[in-house]
Amino acid sequence: MNRDAVLILDLGGKIVWANRIAHDNVGLKPGGLLGRNYLEFCPPDTHADLLRLHKLKIEGETVRFRIDLGRGRVLTVSSGPVRVEDRLYMFVVGRQALEPPPGDEVLVGMLAAGELLRERKQWADLNSILVSALKEEAAGLHGHLSLVPGSPPPVLIRPWPIRMVLRRLLLQVRTSEGRVKVETGGRRPRAWIRLTFPRRIDADTEEFAVCRRIAREHGGDLRFRGRVIVLSLPAA
Repeated sequence: MNRDAVLILDLGGKIVWANRIAHDNVGLKPGGLLGRNYLEFCPPDTHADLLRLHKLKIEGETVRFRIDLGRGRVLTVSSGPVRVEDRLYMFVVGRQALEPPPGDEVLVGMLAAGELLRERKQWADLNSILVSALKEEAAGLHGHLSLVPGSPPPVLIRPWPIRMVLRRLLLQVRTSEGRVKVETGGRRPRAWIRLTFPRRIDADTEEFAVCRRIAREHGGDLRFRGRVIVLSLPAA
């Protein structure tokens, strides 16, 4: 998130979290955006379109658009819904329009929303985290998945970002031809989740690179071997 302007909004459009780049874009000190409506910082002639898109986001869509903030600040923006502890928010990720979109905006937004939790590392059950991620993507996974749970030892992580990584990996399952085997297992000092696809997958993307970085921040690793993705984490 160090190159993106990132905001988290409540359903009314009030800003509840924003990073430094978002503040820099509008010339405010850190914290100056909090509690204000995002429309205050958008040209008036864009408000009608932005409100229309906001309704689509509340209905579950992720939208993308360009906006000119003036003084040469033209951004490509991705925005959509994200749920934090059973409460719905909206993420907004803005990048310079001249930069090619790497395709990881949804993941960046989810991670930003996780900052609202302020959760510390804790011992967590890997099967429980997987089930939570599966539940969130269940509608699109029917018929695409073969689940083989094992008995992995507990892992020491912040559960929110790892669950977000799993959700993004599971999105690959939704577009796969044939069933993807999802397994858990391991023993000290590592626990793992393994996804085996019917065909070779493309791991050379910015989003996979972000997922790998998140895993490494927790002392883990994310590896791709032809048809196989393995997420491993330090275990008790």
